[in-house]
Amino acid sequence: VKVAQDSLDGMEKILPSFDLARKKAEVIDALRELNRPIVVIVDDLDRLPAEEIRLVVQTIKAVADFPRTPYLLAYDREIVAKALGNGDAATGLAYLEKIVQVAYPIPPLFQHQLRNFADKKVQELMAMLNLQLRGYETAIYDRAIKLLTDLTRHPRDIIRVMNRLILSIPATRNE
Repeated sequence: VKVAQDSLDGMEKILPSFDLARKKAEVIDALRELNRPIVVIVDDLDRLPAEEIRLVVQTIKAVADFPRTPYLLAYDREIVAKALGNGDAATGLAYLEKIVQVAYPIPPLFQHQLRNFADKKVQELMAMLNLQLRGYETAIYDRAIKLLTDLTRHPRDIIRVMNRLILSIPATRNE
C-alpha cells in the first residue's frame, strides 16, 4: 500500500492539476465568442477497429457537446452498428439512433456508374503515364473494365487499384 501511495503521490507531482469542467467551460465561452460554427468531420469511421469506433462515438456523445459544433460522421451503418453493439447490429443501431440526429444514407452505385468511373480513372492513368493501347489491348479493354468493376465494390477500391498501377506500370512497362 505504501509503494502504491508513493507512486500515486509521484504521479500527482508530475501531472498538473487540471479542472476538466473549467477547461470545457472555457472552450464553450470561446466558441460562443467566435460567432461562427465549426463543423467537425469524421470520415471513414467504419474503417477503424470496433474498439476505436466505440471510443470515438462515446467521446462525441459524452464530452463533445459544444455549442455551434455539429459533427458530420461518414460511415457504413452496418459496420458501425455491429461495433457499437459488440457484434449485435440491432443493439448498435439503437445506440446509434440516440446519437445521430439526422442520417443521409447514400445509395450504392449502379454497376454502370462504377464501370464509367473505372473507365475514366483508367483513361486518366493512361494519359498520365503516356500509354497507348495496342491492338490486342483495345480488343479486350471493355472486358478488362468489366472485370475491374466486378472485383470492386466502391470507387475507393478502384482508386486503390489505380494507385498500385501508377507504381507498377512504369516498372514493368516493357515486359
